[in-house]
Amino acid sequence: NIDLKGFTREYYEMLGGSLGAVKEFIRTAAENCHVELTTLIVPGENDSPREMRELSEWIASVDPEIALHVTRFFPKWKMKDRNATDIGQVYELAEIAQRNLAYVYTGNCCDLLYAYSISTICGAGRFSFCLFFGDGGLEALDFGCHNIAKKQYAYQVWDCHQCVHDI
Repeated sequence: NIDLKGFTREYYEMLGGSLGAVKEFIRTAAENCHVELTTLIVPGENDSPREMRELSEWIASVDPEIALHVTRFFPKWKMKDRNATDIGQVYELAEIAQRNLAYVYTGNCCDLLYAYSISTICGAGRFSFCLFFGDGGLEALDFGCHNIAKKQYAYQVWDCHQCVHDI
């Protein structure tokens, strides 16, 4: 998965990078392996329909089957000077990209995900959860027992805040 931060030279230069170098790397990678791209939509920086159209047209020129993840920005760490990306705008930009690409996904929009497992917390045979960003980072609400779980990245395990039991 490669971050394609935006599709203007100016934005990449502001970030200290090179759009040309990233595009060349994507082309080379796509010739040699499976590639997916992620674009974090930052309000006021890379959120225009025109930029998404140009970005997705370029990706399609490399390979229209490259997956693009259009991801919602949240004000964290060094970029707390703006609001989170409007969810509707993320979906609008994803629709624009879908005109050119076969696989477009949205991220950080609290889409429902279904986990087909036994909940060791509440005993429900199967449960679903909703991913969202909370105070503790990426979290999930278990609809079976209504406990909030926090993802522990080192082990890729979901732990219940209440009983610290693996989900």
